[in-house]
Amino acid sequence: GNFQKISIVETPIYHGTMHSSLYYLGLGYYNQGSYKQSNIVDGQLIKLWPNHVDILARLAYAEHKLNNNKEALKLTSKLKEIEPEGLYNAYFVEMHVYSSTNNSEKFLKTFNELLSQPEEFLKLSDQTYLTLLGFAPMYGELAQYSPMLYEKYIEHHGYACRVENNIAVYYFNDGQFEKSADHIKRAIDDKSKCVNPQLVQLLKNGGLLQ
Repeated sequence: GNFQKISIVETPIYHGTMHSSLYYLGLGYYNQGSYKQSNIVDGQLIKLWPNHVDILARLAYAEHKLNNNKEALKLTSKLKEIEPEGLYNAYFVEMHVYSSTNNSEKFLKTFNELLSQPEEFLKLSDQTYLTLLGFAPMYGELAQYSPMLYEKYIEHHGYACRVENNIAVYYFNDGQFEKSADHIKRAIDDKSKCVNPQLVQLLKNGGLLQ
């Protein structure tokens, strides 16, 4: 159906099955990148479940994507209080906010706080090392951690196309072009189409990819 006008409807939720339906409706919008719509649905659900970590995390990231970073950071403050060890969505949203607003000082502080968490918790979710590795090559002070983050991901979670792409970016920026090409080849071979097309073209121009 067409839910584009959902913002003008605020329906009291009485039935338990409706809770579940709305949860997955919000998740569907979120996964499609329809953050305005997901926020409308999740904003109603959070009134029922004020400490629901998944919904809070979705709301916080959606607020960031909608350029409401002040609200996003308010939500991450609450999220940090209730997320169990091993879940770090609050840190992820904060890093996205500080990166997008060029607040390097707060970004580096958040990155290093997350990296300093015990490995027994960092390894629990595949998103943690993936996210850290996604950001590390973008900052000169953090790029050195990229190989370690790659190895930790592989050790605990195995192969992932995005991880191969991210470490390839690091090696390219570091001038290790053959290593970069090796990792891009692994990513291309699984046909996931997750690789950076600009990086692929640069490696092709250098004769390192077919």
